[in-house]
Amino acid sequence: MAGTWTYAGTAAGSAITSARDKVRLALGDTDASAPLLYDEELDVWLGTYSSDVDKTTAAAAQALATRFARYYDFETDGQKFARAQMSKQYAELAKSLKNKAVGLAALDTVKKDGYSTDVETSDVRSSADVDVRQNFYVIGGADAAP
Repeated sequence: MAGTWTYAGTAAGSAITSARDKVRLALGDTDASAPLLYDEELDVWLGTYSSDVDKTTAAAAQALATRFARYYDFETDGQKFARAQMSKQYAELAKSLKNKAVGLAALDTVKKDGYSTDVETSDVRSSADVDVRQNFYVIGGADAAP
């Protein structure tokens, strides 16, 4: 049994206001001739996540990643088809949206300890009675264990 597929963004001058259409837009599921998910499937997740677009899109993207994981890359007649990339892309979208939903962001980190090459020698303190490998990084005038 096939489900229904609707998307208001395809009509001229229409605004994307419904949560379902926002999820479709985020997923790239805007082509009526090649639907990825039916309205009924999206409505289940919208109900589960209280119409939270990011959480619903993350769940739908994870489901699509799982579906497309069955696909495989192949070559024939001098052509190469990398169909497995769809699974990877939807998995990355799901991870990104899950992190956004819980407030996580990707930050660059710099490790600073007694062994780091990016720490100035003057910032490292050691004493004669301590193993030289047990250095401390000076933070605001106080020693802090690495």
